[in-house]
Amino acid sequence: MKKNLLILFSLLIVVTAKGQWNYKASNAQNITGAYTDLGTAGSPITTNFSGGVMTFDDDNSSVQNIGFTFNFDGAAYTQFVLNTNGFIKLGSGAVSAANIYYSVAQGSGSNTGGCVLASDADLIYALNHDLGPATSGGLPEYRVSSSGTAGSRICTIQFKNLADKIGGTLVQFAYINFQIQLYEGTGKIDFVYGPWTNSANPTNFITNAVGIKGLATANSVNVVKGSAGVWSTSSFINGNYAAAANTHNIRNSIMTGEPGRTYRFYPTYPNDAAVSVVYTLGKLPIPYVVPHTISTRIINAGTNTLTNLPVSLSITGANTFAPPAQIIFTLAPGDSTTVIFPAFSPSNIGTNTVSVSVPTDDNNINNLFSLSQEITNNSYTYAYGAIPTSGVGFNGATGDFAALFTTNTPTSVNQVSVNFFNGGQPFQIGIWDKGAGGKPGANIFTSASQISTTGVFTLPVNPPINITDTFFVGVMQSGTTNLQFAYQKESPIRPGVFFFTQPHLGTTWTDFAPNNAFRFMIEPRLTIANDVGVSSINNPVGAS
Repeated sequence: MKKNLLILFSLLIVVTAKGQWNYKASNAQNITGAYTDLGTAGSPITTNFSGGVMTFDDDNSSVQNIGFTFNFDGAAYTQFVLNTNGFIKLGSGAVSAANIYYSVAQGSGSNTGGCVLASDADLIYALNHDLGPATSGGLPEYRVSSSGTAGSRICTIQFKNLADKIGGTLVQFAYINFQIQLYEGTGKIDFVYGPWTNSANPTNFITNAVGIKGLATANSVNVVKGSAGVWSTSSFINGNYAAAANTHNIRNSIMTGEPGRTYRFYPTYPNDAAVSVVYTLGKLPIPYVVPHTISTRIINAGTNTLTNLPVSLSITGANTFAPPAQIIFTLAPGDSTTVIFPAFSPSNIGTNTVSVSVPTDDNNINNLFSLSQEITNNSYTYAYGAIPTSGVGFNGATGDFAALFTTNTPTSVNQVSVNFFNGGQPFQIGIWDKGAGGKPGANIFTSASQISTTGVFTLPVNPPINITDTFFVGVMQSGTTNLQFAYQKESPIRPGVFFFTQPHLGTTWTDFAPNNAFRFMIEPRLTIANDVGVSSINNPVGAS
């Protein structure tokens, strides 16, 4: 029976830590880099753990040398064991089994494996899946190379000419290449992905575990991505995957053209203030939503208490704004706080760059958060850009979603655009007035039933619906198949903005905060002089 690299769901493990876990999701990066094949550099890994010839399917290598001391999870390592299923185990001990991999059968949506043994600690897994020989490009090769000068050397472990499998059958990719890189001194870890070639099989999702794990699954940082999302949308979480559907999911229609994509993991530093997220609008209509207040979430990702920390906001572009820095007087390690800036009143239509920053510290990769914001005369959206993370809906039930919007002048809504991660399901657009407790109140508009399409669906609202101060716009799922209403990840999610109710046309609304990190991709448009809603437009942005 195959083994899962990470333990899923609610299994509790009590362990005695050998050291303090010092990697966090807030220190990780998803960046564009360059993939350089090792060629003949270093040494091929040709012997397995039992002393035989290294095979290409479910095998552990002999003990390999890193080439320097690499500190991880409170221990110093000079060696590792490679497993053909896309990971290494630090140290000289054997991996508990040769067939450890995380995989959900294609299209099944259910986990078919078991759990890793407690002895499998200190794992670094760039693509943990059932992997075997490529169908093109040559025989598989595993290679290790240490390069650079003492004190700043890099150990590169290369997995070359592989392919994914499910149940012994090749599935999505005919040719896969990637590397794990360990950095001396800094403790930095890179996963660098090389050229991949698609198989001829139809596109469908496959799941993978991607991340780093210490002594226990609680001591891990993992990468999350929807299969239809490009790799630049991948994000990081602390601790284990919550469910099989929320792992690092991929498909052959998405990977092509991404060589050099790099996931980077940094250890914790003594002094490390991190700008976690910025709360504003991706499209901001004037004069309806001015003055507008921008806020941010700051995390102390370091080990020292932060004192008198200045947090700065800078807006450039069509409008400029630079209020005095806001001061956080004290922030304990691991704690976070929301910083609210003075109100901003843009007057020019155009594009702004909104940047929030903290001063230089021991780790500068998380000191700046920038986004592009469009100042409009009649359109709102919370989305930053047009690329969704994934989609949300109700499984086996009906229900509705709604987002809060405001206006300081009575007006009307004459159009709503909504983004879907996948199409083919019935839905309606709804508008609600303000209810008790800042939640949606009475339903004041329900559109005729529509069929969703992947990408942006634009619906005219005719006659326009009058609104004042606070109102809510959302999507109604009248069927019991997940609607895949597109969202972008926002963690932590802003409270009092995104809501859901069950069943469809329900009256009891629940805030998405703090348990769901979903920023809805929906865009109402206000009526202005000589303006009418457009005809329904469907703009597909890509297959799911």
